[in-house]
Amino acid sequence: MIDLRNIPSTKEDLDRYEVEHYFQSWSYQPAQSPPRVVSAKGVRFTTEDGRERLDFSSCFVNHNIGHQDPRVIEAITEQAKTLCAFAPSISTKPKSSFSQNAGGGDTGGSLAFVYFAGWNRSQRSGG
Repeated sequence: MIDLRNIPSTKEDLDRYEVEHYFQSWSYQPAQSPPRVVSAKGVRFTTEDGRERLDFSSCFVNHNIGHQDPRVIEAITEQAKTLCAFAPSISTKPKSSFSQNAGGGDTGGSLAFVYFAGWNRSQRSGG
């Protein structure tokens, strides 16, 4: 069993681990580790070498309102006080509320179903 308290965590160790064991989605698999982000705010992020960069990929996945938005931080904090996460096959109030809004409310009713990755057709919520 791995002793999680003694995992090497120097920059060199992490770089080597990422190249040898980490498959990155949506990207070329380089022979060197990608820049490692240590902080972010709005549309900018800072890498461990101290460089601040403009994040042109922020809307690619889920950060289209910017990194560390206070509204998102507050919502995550409030939800974590109740329930952090649960298995994809089990319903929760936030999942049901989101699927109702995304499936009809915010889209004018144009979406019949909302798909949460990992669910199958018999586990749909809302709609």
